[in-house]
Amino acid sequence: MTTIDGAEKALSDYRGDVILIVNVASQCG
Repeated sequence: MTTIDGAEKALSDYRGDVILIVNVASQCG
């Protein structure tokens, strides 16, 4: 996945942590 600062990270890097995933559609309407 891509982090908010544009870096690529694997979800497994956050294993055991609480994370917030924000799904923003960039092509609405």
